[in-house]
Amino acid sequence: MFLIATLSSKENEIDECKESVVKQTIDKKQIIFEGFDNITAHKKVYSLFNEAEKKYKYLCKLDADMRFCDQDVLRDIAFFFDGHPRVDHIILPVRDHFTGKHILGAHFFRNGVRWVENNETIFVDPNPALCNKRVILYRWKNRIEHCFNPHDQQSFMFGVHRISKLLAAGENEDYSQFVSQLYVLNNLKKEYVKKKKRMHLLAMNGVMAVANGSANFYDYSHKIKNNTSIKYDSIDYSLDDYGNYICLQFKKLTPKGKAKYFYRKLILILKAVIYGYS
Repeated sequence: MFLIATLSSKENEIDECKESVVKQTIDKKQIIFEGFDNITAHKKVYSLFNEAEKKYKYLCKLDADMRFCDQDVLRDIAFFFDGHPRVDHIILPVRDHFTGKHILGAHFFRNGVRWVENNETIFVDPNPALCNKRVILYRWKNRIEHCFNPHDQQSFMFGVHRISKLLAAGENEDYSQFVSQLYVLNNLKKEYVKKKKRMHLLAMNGVMAVANGSANFYDYSHKIKNNTSIKYDSIDYSLDDYGNYICLQFKKLTPKGKAKYFYRKLILILKAVIYGYS
C-alpha cells in the first residue's frame, strides 16, 4: 500500500492531481498538506514519512501541480521496488510545461528510510539520511506531468522559486543544482519565444522581480499562505535583459566553479544521449 503526501498552495491542478491518484490500480492513501508556508509544509511531509505505519509499504511525494498520466504508475513503482530489494529511493522525470522538457521529479521511497531535520530554507527536499540505493528511471518518461494548467500566481512563483534556487546554488557551490536550475531558466525563455503563453511570461516576470529586488522567495511564500494579492505584470524588461541576467549568474562563478559546471553539464548531455532524456 502506498502513502502519498501532497503539498498544496492552492495550485490550479489539485483536482486533476487527486483524480489521477484515485485512478491508480494499487491500494493507496493520499494526505494533502494545505495552508502552510513552504518550509513548514515540507517538514510535515518528511515527519509523516518518518512515522509512517508499517501497512504503508511505499511512500510517494506528489506535488499538487503534478498528475499521473496513466493508472499503473504506482503499480509499476511497487513492482520495481519488489524486484530490486536494495533500492530505497526512486526518482521519475516529470514532463514540465514551463520548460517543455523533462525535469526531476517525482520521488518514491521504501518505508523505513529516514530523514533528519535540517535548517534548509530553499532546498527543502533533502534525500533521506538513512537510505540504501537511489535510482533515477530516465526511461519512464511521460508518466507524470508538471504544471500543465497553472494560474497566474503559480506561474509567477515558479520563476521566483527557480531563480532563488539558482542564486542559492551559486552561493553554496552546489553545481549540480546550479546546472539544473540554469537548464530550467534557459528553457523557460525558449518556451516563451516559441509559444508566447502567459504562463511563461509570468514565470519570467517572477525571475526579473527577484533580479530588481521587488520580490524574494520567502516573502512570496508567505503571501501565498496568507492569500495576499501579488502583482504579476508590472515588471519592465526585455528578453535580452532576462537572458543577460541569467548569463550573469554563470559569469559570477569562479574558474573552478565553471569547470565543475561544465562537468555537470556534460553528465546531463550524456544522459540525454543514452536515455533520450529531454
